[in-house]
Amino acid sequence: MMNAKSLVASLFGILLILVLLLTSIDVFSFDRSYFASQSKSLDVAENIGVSEADLALSTDVLLDYLRDKRDDLDVMVTISGQRQPMYNQREIDHMVDVKVLYLNAMLFRNIAMILCGVIAAILFAIYQKKAFRYLARGVQNASTIFAVILVFLIGYALVDFNAFWTQFHHIFFRNDLWLLDPNTDNLILMVPLPFFFGLVIRIVLGFIASLGLINLAAWFVQRSPQKS
Repeated sequence: MMNAKSLVASLFGILLILVLLLTSIDVFSFDRSYFASQSKSLDVAENIGVSEADLALSTDVLLDYLRDKRDDLDVMVTISGQRQPMYNQREIDHMVDVKVLYLNAMLFRNIAMILCGVIAAILFAIYQKKAFRYLARGVQNASTIFAVILVFLIGYALVDFNAFWTQFHHIFFRNDLWLLDPNTDNLILMVPLPFFFGLVIRIVLGFIASLGLINLAAWFVQRSPQKS
């Protein structure tokens, strides 16, 4: 059974890993170069019937809205020769939900960062240099838990990404606004399933890389001579 300092250190590890995961989501989800490359490879502008310039503008408006840099998704584009809004009301309503989810996730990440700092400060105040070793052990304990979860989720996504992505929406959304129709909704043409598959791969790889780095640091701390 873990003692109190081990439990606190493991909590530090869990919070730190969640910070890394949410940061990976934040960084890769708003990578405009990825949007541009996927738009070209998936022929998004042609599928919607807009110019590359209008598509880039619509993407910028979407990403700025989700990051709360603007208050609306109002953007006019020319689609097949007709001037009209890029996003209809259903798409806008869904993006309201996505924005709330994203902003809440970032709020949680920021609180988790603060808690990590508080936990580390408390352990250092009590155990001085030994706190390095306790925190390293906490990171390793938490990483073991996350590794098991990650292997399961990766396997699920690789076997049937469509089912994985559908289940994700059922978990995080309480309505069916995410069920978009490519015949009427431009958003599903902008970011089709192959786009999200590639995005999830990038997020996972970035997360694994950061997880590997903190575990390498934890391993070195554990291997270092015991400090009093």
